Amino acid sequence: MSLLEQILDNPPHIHIGASGILVVDNKVLLGRRSADDKSFPGMLCTPGGGVNFGEAIHQAIVREFKEETHIDVEVAGRWQYVAERFNDEKLKHTVLVFREVRLASRLPHNLTPGEGFDCLTWLDPAFLDDYQENITVLTFQALLAFVGR
Repeated sequence: MSLLEQILDNPPHIHIGASGILVVDNKVLLGRRSADDKSFPGMLCTPGGGVNFGEAIHQAIVREFKEETHIDVEVAGRWQYVAERFNDEKLKHTVLVFREVRLASRLPHNLTPGEGFDCLTWLDPAFLDDYQENITVLTFQALLAFVGR
């Protein structure tokens, strides 16, 4: 099948995602993707997901954070990291924007995972390298940039 036929059968897809990095007591909140997750089952990542049509990046981060962690956050500061991934087989281009977030209300006493996660955990960035195999590539890159390495 020619490239043109592939493109006509499966048009290229651009996916825009947004993710928040929350730090409390010098630890970053990560969620482990559920075993039935289509893209990254069992992998750790920061809460986030797709940006809906007409939704601003910061709105998507706040919404996704709430859906996945039950935690209210707001985008903090101007720091951001943009990561990209290409999947030539699926003709998919993903652009993921990471932003720092802060608590918008009190942190719940018992963290319970929401949509897409089977657990939530706090990671000390000093041990980031020890978890590289368990963290999605784009999240790992963003966390390295966030902690200044």
